[in-house]
Amino acid sequence: VPNLDTFEKESAFWGKVVKTSLGNTLRTLNPVIILDEGHKAYSQTAQDTLRGFNPSIIVELSATPPKQSNKLVDITGIELNREEMIKFDLHIFNKANPDWRQTILEAHNHLQMLKEKARLYRANTNKYIRPICLIQVERTGKEQRKPGLIHSEDVREHLINVLGVLPEEVAVKTSEKDELKEVDDIGGLMSENCRISYIITKQALQEGWDCAFAYCLVILTRPGSKTALTQLVGRILRQPFAKKTGIKELDESYVFCYQQKGAELLEEIRKGFRGEGLGDLNSRISLADETTAQQPQQVTARVREKFKKAADQIILPVFAIRDGAGWRKVSYEMDIASRIPWEKLDLSEMYSLNLSMLEEKDLAQTASISEDLDKVIELKETRQLKTGALTLDPVFLARHLIDNVPNPWIAHELGKTALHNLHARYEAKIVLNHFVFIIEELRKHVAREKDRLAKSVFRSLIDHDQMRFLVIANKLGYKLPKRKKVSAPYLTKKTGAPLERSLFDPIPADDLNQTEKQVAWYLDDQDKLLFWYRNLPRQDYSIQGWRKYRVFADFIFTDKSDGNGFNKVFVVETKGLHLKNSDDTNYKKALFNLCNERAEESTFTELGLTLPAKHITFLVVDESEWQARFNALFAS
Repeated sequence: VPNLDTFEKESAFWGKVVKTSLGNTLRTLNPVIILDEGHKAYSQTAQDTLRGFNPSIIVELSATPPKQSNKLVDITGIELNREEMIKFDLHIFNKANPDWRQTILEAHNHLQMLKEKARLYRANTNKYIRPICLIQVERTGKEQRKPGLIHSEDVREHLINVLGVLPEEVAVKTSEKDELKEVDDIGGLMSENCRISYIITKQALQEGWDCAFAYCLVILTRPGSKTALTQLVGRILRQPFAKKTGIKELDESYVFCYQQKGAELLEEIRKGFRGEGLGDLNSRISLADETTAQQPQQVTARVREKFKKAADQIILPVFAIRDGAGWRKVSYEMDIASRIPWEKLDLSEMYSLNLSMLEEKDLAQTASISEDLDKVIELKETRQLKTGALTLDPVFLARHLIDNVPNPWIAHELGKTALHNLHARYEAKIVLNHFVFIIEELRKHVAREKDRLAKSVFRSLIDHDQMRFLVIANKLGYKLPKRKKVSAPYLTKKTGAPLERSLFDPIPADDLNQTEKQVAWYLDDQDKLLFWYRNLPRQDYSIQGWRKYRVFADFIFTDKSDGNGFNKVFVVETKGLHLKNSDDTNYKKALFNLCNERAEESTFTELGLTLPAKHITFLVVDESEWQARFNALFAS
């Protein structure tokens, strides 16, 4: 074999001495090389490396083989679909609405429908499917979060704070942050122990990644931008368990985007299919394009004439902080987070954390072929290894606190203090064995303490008259809008009759979920109510409390006095029954109680306005009690 590696040249005293190496062994065996993603191995260097092993044959596996390839077997997309390996048809929803949040909302609602179908499928077959939505954004880097660009954290916050998605259901996959690694320990994305339903990325999922539970792809890149859409499409094609469910919705895949050019979008998808070796399935693409179809007619809705005078008298208060001789709206980062006294964070609860005295160790299991043909394999040996894989690293612990404690030095000191006190009660190996548990408990405890301290800062600013709940003429506070753009379909009463007491006419039906529609219908039938207004998230009236995210109420409405006047204003947040006693609900109740407390102590006259005093009430009501609470309000 002429190309074996040797120690000496042929002209040396002992001649060539062949090295004992794996490479030489392979060269003498003339191996069969099976090359995955073979289209990547056509460079001269790659070819020289492969031929250097003296292969008897090179078999390439590729979805996109080059023209010069010697194709032995060509599997078409139709054959893959016939074998139930991919989800087809592919449905594309191209939204005309310029707000990316509407695209997210549509994808979110579609995913909830798929989850319900998956629940029914499991009830009938006991097979578990958890539909996942992939979301492509424009920016993911820490320093790239800027107005006008859609960042991964913008999408995460919108999913959690507006759409009510649980934080553990959202993961970000970027070159800097890979939150999918955490699920590997619990069996991966397809495990029943995994909760992830939304994966946000820019380009990190393009190649070498797929998950059969991925059904929806959301494209949030701006129209005209160069995206990797062609590669991302393939991430949602694989059919779970390579077996059609018999439920149409669970056997197909979906793409959501907005304001893309219909023809160009379709061509990009076709390129994606060709890139996945599925070019023969181009005819199985369904495009629902709102940009080329007739777009919904937008009209300008205005305040009803009979409510104009009353609406002009409403200026809703906000929390404001002293700024020199004047006042400005409270900023969480500048006014609350920066004042948190971390030295007062109480770790005593962590010191009494109970750890099991049993030391769990890694297991090494050996299986062998079973003589029982039904068993196929059987467990032969189970051994406990002497040590586990974790090391006690305070820096590693500090990294897990940084989302709650922005100063890494303080995070490191908190972690070190907690570990020091646990070491005083337990042996080092017991603390090490429970390190992951300690990290999680410390994270939760620090978050609770941060909330407690932030609330204390908030109250202290109020008590020392550095913060007030107020409005000052037109500089601070919120006034109801006078007009807004709306589009059909429009909300009507249950009977189909037009609404009578909504502040605006008409009201888009899509602005309300089913519970909110029930509330709107109820309010519109109340004779003691003057008008009601649907307060839109991220657009309308909000309150900044001691937590980072502002609170947007759902409804603003007034009672009715003589003529078209009013005496009371109600600001109401509705919550689903499943959120009745959640941490978020309890926070909003505490914040609204504080608003009520401060509103009682202020009048419009004190605030420099020449308007009659109005009583403002803030309420948080859940799905099971809102009607009884409202009945009591209008009966009093």
